[in-house]
Amino acid sequence: METTRNFKALENVLNDCSNKGDTLFAIYGVKGASESKKCGQLVFTGDNKMIADGMAQIILKSLDKDADNGSIAIANALLNAIVTVLTPKDEISLHFAELLMDAVETAGKRRFGKKMAKKIKERADESIPTPPDDFDPKSKDCQECEDFDDCLMRALFHQVKGNARKTKKTNKKDEK
Repeated sequence: METTRNFKALENVLNDCSNKGDTLFAIYGVKGASESKKCGQLVFTGDNKMIADGMAQIILKSLDKDADNGSIAIANALLNAIVTVLTPKDEISLHFAELLMDAVETAGKRRFGKKMAKKIKERADESIPTPPDDFDPKSKDCQECEDFDDCLMRALFHQVKGNARKTKKTNKKDEK
């Protein structure tokens, strides 16, 4: 990537933050860049927990009824990135889906306690039935239901299992 004046300025801010022990996470993109040209840069220094908290705030602010367009755009970019990683039928998308399942399990522990989360995990095998047809993770009724985590885990599990089957089929076709 050709170093631009703006990127040099960003590097200076990064170095300053690093020297002071501050946290900085920035994504620098070059106007008109494409994925194939890899014309962009990600810079980070500091505490990754602060970055996670910041990303959570991005999502929370974008879901607020008074969300501004900037908050919504950044959250949409984050969600689009997740969709982009999950879309291919490959080992990376499968691994990422498994990480999302782990995240849901962790959220379940925090939300309902370890006992309930352990119960859900014990059933997280191939014998888990598909989620109910009317399961909608965006629905307030579903979110307030005590079976929400169980249904969500089943939905994610079946998505991962479906991706795994598709990945195995794709890999077998590639081997031929």
